[in-house]
Amino acid sequence: MDIDLDDFKEKRKYLVSAPMLGHMYLLIKVHKKNFPGRAVVSQVNDPTYKVCQILTDILNPLATSGQSYIENSYDLKKFLGQLSINPADIQASFDVVALYPSIPLPKALECVRRRLLKDTSLSERTDWKPDDIMKLLEICLETHFKTIDGNIYTQLDGTPIGKSISGPIADIFMIWFEEEFVFNHGNEFQPYLKVWKRYRDDIYIVWSGGSHTLDCFFWQLNYKQPRIEFTIEREVDGALPFLDLYIKRLPNKLITKVYQKEIHMRDMPIGD
Repeated sequence: MDIDLDDFKEKRKYLVSAPMLGHMYLLIKVHKKNFPGRAVVSQVNDPTYKVCQILTDILNPLATSGQSYIENSYDLKKFLGQLSINPADIQASFDVVALYPSIPLPKALECVRRRLLKDTSLSERTDWKPDDIMKLLEICLETHFKTIDGNIYTQLDGTPIGKSISGPIADIFMIWFEEEFVFNHGNEFQPYLKVWKRYRDDIYIVWSGGSHTLDCFFWQLNYKQPRIEFTIEREVDGALPFLDLYIKRLPNKLITKVYQKEIHMRDMPIGD
């Protein structure tokens, strides 16, 4: 990798002119009881901010190449519009608990390296070689941040919520997980898996093997990787909320409408 930092235009591509230490804040989940917060590290003006953006653009095509990939709710809606469903099929959704901080970084970086080495179109996106990209990823993932009370911390494992590269790294790791434990022909439950579509940490499933077998598959997945934990939600009265869709069962097909999560306004403290 050859970068001329004496060239002003070249330097501006990679360096932040007034770098600042990242800061952590809480993103309040107003749709959940007692308003829990999700810790987010703001990457704006972090010294690695611009390099992270470049790396994100390089990794995104790999992150969207998985068999389960859906771009958004509209993409899923189009897919479901062409799907036939049987009366015995079960709708369910899996959610990966705290995906970003739970990612085992050594394994995730190994997955990224393997996909970079196999990527025949990499040279069309960048002049950087896989080894160069991996070195930069390791630097960018070394995350230091301060909290509102001024304390400074270092994140030792997992990917930080708030850095742009965390998304594609998490997706690439989950693609490996799915290939290894879900779509693998050695998976005894695969014949019952009619649909497995994932948007980052949210997974929509149509299952044809009955409720008990679905339980067995769910618990089996939870033992595959010690740090990857799934929760499950089943359809109720033939309907299942997923992302911002409300997916309703008809005799042989599925229909969708917009779903909005409830907000616990009555319990929300309001200032004077």
